[in-house]
Parts: sequence; C-alpha cells; structure tokens
Amino acid sequence: MSTIIKHSYFYKIQPEFLPNLFNINTLYKPILGNEAYLLLLEMLNESKYKVFNSDGKRSLFDLWKKMNFSFESFEENRKILESVGLLSTYIVNNDEKETKYYFCFNHPLDYNSFMSNNKLKKLLSLKLPSHKFDELEFIFNSTQLPINAKNISANIDDIFSLIVADEYEFNFDELYSSLSSLTSKVIVFSNETKNIINSFYKNFSLSLKEIELCCLNSIVNIENTYRIDEAVLEEKITTFFNNKTNLNYHEILKLNRNMEMFSKRIDSSELQRIFLDYKNISPEQYLSSINRQQLDINEISFLKTMKRDYHLPNSSINILVDFSLRKTNGTMNLKYIKKVARSISVSNLDSVEDIYEYLYNANNKVYSSNKIKSSKIEENTNDLVYVDVVF
Repeated sequence: MSTIIKHSYFYKIQPEFLPNLFNINTLYKPILGNEAYLLLLEMLNESKYKVFNSDGKRSLFDLWKKMNFSFESFEENRKILESVGLLSTYIVNNDEKETKYYFCFNHPLDYNSFMSNNKLKKLLSLKLPSHKFDELEFIFNSTQLPINAKNISANIDDIFSLIVADEYEFNFDELYSSLSSLTSKVIVFSNETKNIINSFYKNFSLSLKEIELCCLNSIVNIENTYRIDEAVLEEKITTFFNNKTNLNYHEILKLNRNMEMFSKRIDSSELQRIFLDYKNISPEQYLSSINRQQLDINEISFLKTMKRDYHLPNSSINILVDFSLRKTNGTMNLKYIKKVARSISVSNLDSVEDIYEYLYNANNKVYSSNKIKSSKIEENTNDLVYVDVVF
C-alpha cells in the first residue's frame, strides 16, 4: 500500500480554464459512461477548490478511495476521458519510490466541431436513442422554426458526390491514427478531401506517409475547426507526385469513363468521379490509359503544344481529348482536337464543370452564343463560338 501512496498527482490548469459543462453533459456523458463522467466531475472539483492532503500533495490512493475505484478501474476510466479529448495525462518518475501524475483538462468541443468529428458523432449516435440524437440539433440552436415552415433544402445526393465508406480503397482509419500521434488537433475530413486522397492513392500508389505529409501541410483553421484545404491538398499531392523520381508517367490506369456522358445526363456521383480523374491525372497518362499503350513522340509533342499554345490546364486537356476521341471514333485527330481547344480557349472556360456543360450542349445542338454567360466570355463574340468546330 505504501507504494501506491507514493503515486502523487497534480493538476495543470490552463489560464482562465472554464469547461462547458452543458456540452460535457449533453454530448460527452452518454459516451463516457457514469464512472468516467463522475471521475471527471470529481477531478474538476478538486482542481477548482485546490484540494490537498495534509502534506501538501494529493495521493492517487485517496482519489481511488474517494471514488471507490480499484487501480484498474481508475486506469480504465482515465483512458476513456483521454480518448475523447477531455483529459491529457503526463507522468514523471523521479525515483523508484515516487511517480508524479500531471492531469491537464481540455476544452470540450462545441456542437458543430463535435458533429464534424465522425468518430465522436458515431459513438454518440450509438449511445442515444435515435429521437434523442435527432433532438440535439434543436437543443443547440436557439431559434425554433415556425410550425408552417416548409423544408425546401436540397438533398445531399443532388449537390455532392458521395462515395460510400466501404468503396474507399485508402484506409482512412490508419491515416486518422497516424495524424493523431503527430498532432493534438482534431482534423475534419470532408468527403471531397477523402475523394481527392482516394483518387491519388488509387491511381498513383502514394504511400500512407506521403499522403500524411501532404495532409499536415494542408491544415487550415476555420472558425476554430481544423480542416483540410482541398485546393492546397491537391496542389501538395500533385507536386509530390510530380517530384517522384521512380514514377512511370505512361503507366496504364483504370479510368472512370462513360461513353454516354456527352449525349445524355448521367448520375451525378459517377460524373464527379470522372471529373476527379480529369483533375488528378496528367494528360500523358490519361491519353495512354485510353489507348492502352504508351504514347508516341508525336502525341507527347502534341500535348505539350496544347499546354503551351492554348494555356489549358491538365483537367481541361483531359476532358477535351476524351470528348474529341468520342467524336472521331477513337482516332487521334489532332486537327479536330485543336479546333475544339480553340473554341474552349476563346470562350474563356476555365473549369471542368463549365467545359463539360459547354461540350454537352454543343453535342446536343442546344447551345447558342446568346446563352453563354457574360462572365465567361466577352460581349460580341458570336463569330468566335464554335467558329472552327463542326460538332
């Protein structure tokens, strides 16, 4: 017993630390369980009122006795508090006779940050009845909707391309675990971020460590929530990919393609996966993957000309080549591709989405110059639109 008594502990409190007990009670308590919750309250109470033993130290034995805990029970509940981010624990072994524990409290997440953390959200949904879980959003919003309010919100599937978690080839759990060992920040991964990572992982065989490094250099703080900036991440991964010395740029890839996408509307999630390939794959690899063979010197030279003379990004060249090959029955008609490129260039279309709409409408004979948005082209360009292109 004397050994246990020598295990003393201290509280290291952040300046002006005031935990949000409402958030703890509402969001964390169902996950913690009763024992871990009571342990947290007791530790917060001790730290607030500076409870000491007669010798000026706190003994872990006294804390266990007060909570009616065994050593194993205390360790289990302490780790629960640590796992959800409410407590951090440090130890110092001064000698064989005494071990000092330092307990540091962390602020609980606010509602939006908590719900953005997929693991915490999932744990809470498993602990609460479904109707109680659904009530949380109302509880944390002060304004109640009128009874006659009509919900006109768009469905997520109508706006965003969602890939079911089981469809991801990349192991995001390993990435979360690895990042948590490197930073104390709780990082939110959007579906777009996951799509980008999964696409690069699938097509270019980047390792976990390589993706991890790119993620760490793409973290931004938005309203006290740490997120991955998709544009920065894409730039970092692309740069990393382009600098890999052992990369075969003519490796044949499995592409997301749909032969009917320019003649009729296809599912939005499938279309977004096709767009991701346009954005994430170099024109050299994209064309060689379509042809199922390495490019010859003329094709490589042609793609360089497209970049240099028409100032088109890789994504624009890819959709342009894809469209043109469909129109010429798979024949690499360089003259035709240049005509379509010129039409896109003079129309000042700079995104895959805009170019797709442009080509889709032209292919279906419903596009006219007076329907082009003024923000995309200059006035009086009627003679420029499709001037050299026969669709």
